[in-house]
Amino acid sequence: MIDDTKPVQRRPVSYLSMHDLRTLGFDIYLQEFPKEKPDGETVTAVRVVKVMKDGKTFPKHMMLEFLKVFGIDIDERVWVTPKKMHRCLSQKEPVYDYRYMGMERSDKVWLTSGRASTEVIMWTSNMVDMSRVVDDMKHGGGDE
Repeated sequence: MIDDTKPVQRRPVSYLSMHDLRTLGFDIYLQEFPKEKPDGETVTAVRVVKVMKDGKTFPKHMMLEFLKVFGIDIDERVWVTPKKMHRCLSQKEPVYDYRYMGMERSDKVWLTSGRASTEVIMWTSNMVDMSRVVDDMKHGGGDE
């Protein structure tokens, strides 16, 4: 019998801050626009209009490959989030900026790179209770 009372473990999400991309010399032009969700709620969505590097247009396929290097699965949907406070890779202080967002890569190369998150390693383990086991270990063991 399948126990469907346990929460389903969702695939981990990966982020890359626009602040980090600007630090690397990218100029990213974005457009915010209202988007209506299926339930009728209107939210702010963000679209990448153009990406420039060294004064030249940086093609979309190259940007996707760049995001892949940072752990975002480009075979799945990739989107940009509205500005919010977050920590980026290039500085210790939080920044208020946009971020690329997508599912974290789960291929063998990424998992063995040393840069994969603990969450994606647990997600790919196929152990239904892996999150609980790791949480128990963090807190000194199980209930026994």
